[in-house]
Amino acid sequence: MPDLRARMGWTILPRMKLEMVLFATLPLALIACGGASSESGSGTTPGADAQYEIVIHRPVAAGQRFRVEVEAHEIVQAFETAENPEEMVIEGFTENTQVAFAATIEIVEVDDEGRAARAEVEVERFAIPSSGEEIVPAGTRMVAGWEGETLRVEVDGEDIGEEGMELLELAFPLERPGSALGDELFGATTPKAVGDVWELRKDIVADDLGEDGYTAAETNLTGQTGLVGTNACGDTECIVLEATIRAEQVAIAEEWQLVDFEAGELEAVVRLQLPMDTNLPAVSEEATTVGRFIIQIQEGDETRETLASISRMRNATYRLLD
Repeated sequence: MPDLRARMGWTILPRMKLEMVLFATLPLALIACGGASSESGSGTTPGADAQYEIVIHRPVAAGQRFRVEVEAHEIVQAFETAENPEEMVIEGFTENTQVAFAATIEIVEVDDEGRAARAEVEVERFAIPSSGEEIVPAGTRMVAGWEGETLRVEVDGEDIGEEGMELLELAFPLERPGSALGDELFGATTPKAVGDVWELRKDIVADDLGEDGYTAAETNLTGQTGLVGTNACGDTECIVLEATIRAEQVAIAEEWQLVDFEAGELEAVVRLQLPMDTNLPAVSEEATTVGRFIIQIQEGDETRETLASISRMRNATYRLLD
């Protein structure tokens, strides 16, 4: 058996960022959750059939400070067969990665759309929870910023390194400048009541997947966003949004084909708590993504077909500091 982890493991496969695009860009996921400007402020139409303004992207300003806490988990597996995978995991292949991240983030620079171009990060915890191993020691100050389309994360003037960057991206979605905003993908142009649903922008989702190394036709995309409820969140009131996305017949771009991939499928569910007061940042995000791909494995002179799966979970909470 070839070393599949080295050939197509979680450090090689492109990451599906549908669960991340709601917060493009911080450059760390939080940024689009910053304080917004809104003429209505409350975002609510009072009455028995209350309707709520759907504002996902909430621009930030230089000088704002946030506390973010994240738990993230990724599992990559290959299976002996595609027919009954749950019972036949290939021994020695599974990658099970967990990251715990907590930090205070100060916005230094913003772009024209109110997304962070540069931020300073004071780490409270950046560790592997199962072992307690620190990825970056508590108290470390990192600087994250975009130079054109290149993101740099530095500690004491030195790059954080490839492994640290991969784990940071698992905990914190690092989106590109100019990428689609959350409202473009999952927002609504008119106020909505609890129980309302609306379609996602398939063309923008397809483009976003393409930027991340996947190819999916709009006709193979389905999904919607819904206002599923309201609740108390701290000392304010929140709306709760849930977005679901499914992509079928998804191909991995040529540059990622270190093994031969057949078309696969991707599914994502994102659940957001957003204050009714649209001047306030998002409170929490829960995101789960699952991808399954048929792959061709070369073993000596023989080629066999099997299945690979990638599952990701990310729970994050955000708090605007005084």
